[in-house]
Amino acid sequence: SIIQDSNRDIWFGTYEGLVRYDSHDFTSYKHDPQDNKTISGNLITHITPDNDGGIWISSYSTGLTYFNINKQILTQYTEQTETQPGLASNIVMATLLDGDKLWVGTAKGLNLIDLKDNSIKFFDYHLDKDAKKGGVTSLAKDAEGKIWLGTTKGLYFVDQANSIIVP
Repeated sequence: SIIQDSNRDIWFGTYEGLVRYDSHDFTSYKHDPQDNKTISGNLITHITPDNDGGIWISSYSTGLTYFNINKQILTQYTEQTETQPGLASNIVMATLLDGDKLWVGTAKGLNLIDLKDNSIKFFDYHLDKDAKKGGVTSLAKDAEGKIWLGTTKGLYFVDQANSIIVP
């Protein structure tokens, strides 16, 4: 994944971590398992810039990281546990910024992070048992505001009024 942020820096998501190029120097960001203030993992699958000058960094098998570039603060979002709310899966394959919401496509379904209060919601598939196992690999928003999901089992959209995903 490659993006340019609002500061015109270029960010590269690689299999060895995150790299920033500021037109003069390269800076690398790597995961440190002893430090939860680093990126959540080194195998970067997707980077999404936000409206506040930060970036969302998706990784394969270790969750999602928000990087507040101005404050140099990294915040990790990982798979939910019995005691901690979180993502449906640590395998994050797609993100989509939608105003003050971030849609997160994972190997086990779709999450929605409310950026105002940092709450995380899971959108369940109300489909047959085989389709329910499909991971969300891509996300898009159409001109009418409908959120579309490309999954390993087909194309779906989000019925936001009823909090479900439908074919």
